[in-house]
Amino acid sequence: MRLNNCLLYAVLLAFSPSPLHAQNNGPYSGELRGILEEMKDTKNMMYEYTLTAKYPNDQTDRMEGVACIVNDSKLMYNGSNAMTVIYDGRWFYRANHREHYVSIVNVNKHLNKSYKVALEKDLFENNSLKMYLDSVIFQYGTVNKLKVVNDTLFMEIKFPKQMMLKSIDLVFDRKEKRMVRFATSTYKKWKNDAYGKNKGTTQRIECYNFRKADNSLYKMSNFFTVNNDKAILKKYTEYKLNSKL
Repeated sequence: MRLNNCLLYAVLLAFSPSPLHAQNNGPYSGELRGILEEMKDTKNMMYEYTLTAKYPNDQTDRMEGVACIVNDSKLMYNGSNAMTVIYDGRWFYRANHREHYVSIVNVNKHLNKSYKVALEKDLFENNSLKMYLDSVIFQYGTVNKLKVVNDTLFMEIKFPKQMMLKSIDLVFDRKEKRMVRFATSTYKKWKNDAYGKNKGTTQRIECYNFRKADNSLYKMSNFFTVNNDKAILKKYTEYKLNSKL
């Protein structure tokens, strides 16, 4: 069993539970709404993350990586010890470090145009992030704890027991208007009792060291070049290559 590697908000968006009733954010509704509004305006940001999982058979998995979104130049990078994924509007690049292969696709030629437009709005205009913040966190979350130390706000958000998303812990710098730490905990019951009654998968995602993105680190040209209609790897040169140029 392995963790999937993807952007934090893309993972969490899948937890949206349409049949549930909305929660009352409690007396801290204003503080929560203020933080979510700041998050909606996030641009050109990078952070580090750790994903851990425990499965019903008691196996565990761990992933560490860096995520980067450069809205202005349409660059998305997500690199970990399991996988490296890059999208820049022309190319999609994926290096699987566990199975040792690289895939490269020219999205202008091989991706449906309308799908490409929608994808880039989700990634670079924060459409998916905005939907997640409004329709999941604010609609179903209840602020369970709140503490303010100088300009730093510490908040714990709980969710209904029917949801896979169980809690969010965040630390927010109100003076700098930036996230310091953002952690989510989820639980999904296993499809049967093969590993014991009510066994399931527990995952925790911790994001930290939020800072302004440095897109020079993750340019596509750092990873491969194209010469005479052939892709030439500059990193992971020993990996098997699949390409659609």
